Amino acid sequence: GSTQWSRKFYREEAQVERILEYLTDHEADGLRIEQFLRRKGYSRQCLARIKQTPGGARVNGEARYLNQRLTAGDRLRILLSEEHCSEKIVP
Repeated sequence: GSTQWSRKFYREEAQVERILEYLTDHEADGLRIEQFLRRKGYSRQCLARIKQTPGGARVNGEARYLNQRLTAGDRLRILLSEEHCSEKIVP
């Protein structure tokens, strides 16, 4: 009999990670990290991904939860997975 060859191609999505850093000013003072990021254009889905990523949000070098508040002068560092996050994010 004849042999049929079946070829399956798997598209491997490159998960690109991007780090964004923000230096907060007086306008961000007292905001929760989540509020600050929403104002920068982060989608709810993207925020959920950041929450699931170990070290996804760091303030002054320390891992933080998104419900923690910022103070003026904080350095906020966000680790993003490009395939899941919005292009509308303002760097």
